[in-house]
Amino acid sequence: MKKSIMIFIITFSFSVIVSAQRISFGIKGGCNVSISTTFDYPIAGVLAGGYVNYLINDYSSVQGELLFSMQGGKTKAYDQQLYESSGVISLSKITGRLNYINIPLLYSFKPARKVPFNILIGPQFGYCIYRDYGGQDLKDFLITTRAEGITDVKTRNFDIALSFGVEYTFIKHLVLGLRYNLGLLDTQSFSFGYGIESKADKNRVLDLSVGWTF
Repeated sequence: MKKSIMIFIITFSFSVIVSAQRISFGIKGGCNVSISTTFDYPIAGVLAGGYVNYLINDYSSVQGELLFSMQGGKTKAYDQQLYESSGVISLSKITGRLNYINIPLLYSFKPARKVPFNILIGPQFGYCIYRDYGGQDLKDFLITTRAEGITDVKTRNFDIALSFGVEYTFIKHLVLGLRYNLGLLDTQSFSFGYGIESKADKNRVLDLSVGWTF
């Protein structure tokens, strides 16, 4: 009995040690360019966070991340008061900012065993923690930039995206990454009324990051 318990303890300890050797942690930061589908221009933002990687074999691993990401876009706005007073049409750009906490869950694989180059793909789950539309709420922002008669304005904080990209590892610790996140859910939607087709926003984000694996 004691011998069986000892064998179990040794086997379990060995499994824990082997599993620990397959797990690595890291931090990352970088910049991104993002736009929602109904905005006219992209904006630049920053991202920062950490990740954990579990090595399955020499060719593949799974990686989970927790990231803060600044996203949004710019669009044209008409100065309605100037137009009404002088008939002059003046255009300016208003920035919409949406800050997210994102959790990518990615499968990573190498095309060859000793190549320091990984391809990553998987879902990303996000939650919007901050919205700002040039100091306005979404409905006023849409009326300013689109038209009168905006109705059925809705927002969704939860987002799901398809994330895919590449990573290149230098000196076993320094990681350079390029990734594109294709939003799958409508983050906000609205209708013009009068039987006109409604519009909806989906996030589109390209990010460049530098990470350090411990």
